[in-house]
Amino acid sequence: MKKTKKVLSAIIAGAMALSMSATAFAAEMEDNIAIEATNKDGKSADNDLVIAIEGSVSSLDPDNIPDTNAISATRGMYEMLVRFDENQEIVGGLADTWEVSDDSLTYTFHLHEGIKFHDGTDFNAQAVVANYERVVNVDNNLRTRRTFVTTKNEEEFYRCSSVEATDDYTVV
Repeated sequence: MKKTKKVLSAIIAGAMALSMSATAFAAEMEDNIAIEATNKDGKSADNDLVIAIEGSVSSLDPDNIPDTNAISATRGMYEMLVRFDENQEIVGGLADTWEVSDDSLTYTFHLHEGIKFHDGTDFNAQAVVANYERVVNVDNNLRTRRTFVTTKNEEEFYRCSSVEATDDYTVV
């Protein structure tokens, strides 16, 4: 019976400590969460993007994200050619449709028309090519480069032999 009381006391003390630390954590989180007025569509009243996370975001460059906070922030701001849906099926993002060659070595993406960057510049096939060239350029020292380039015995091998804009809205 004495041993049972000690174990029970230890469990209760542990539960109290956890509940107190959870309360302190919740209070700390309240200090770090941005609360923004929204309109009826759920958008910020002044059209600002509000991201509430614990900690700081080290980079907003989607090709050079070093940590989870940066990944979380950039995924809410940038779109990809294709993405996974809730069933882990590949669906279109910036690409409307796409085809894969019989040998699975050539991918042709047909892009949505009428998309603009935040500064009003048109999104088109040349923008996709420019982004690829930016990533693989060794001088830019971007983390995403290793997705496309691998090194063996100090020799570089490109996993993608080329990216070409065949017209304004088609990338091969």
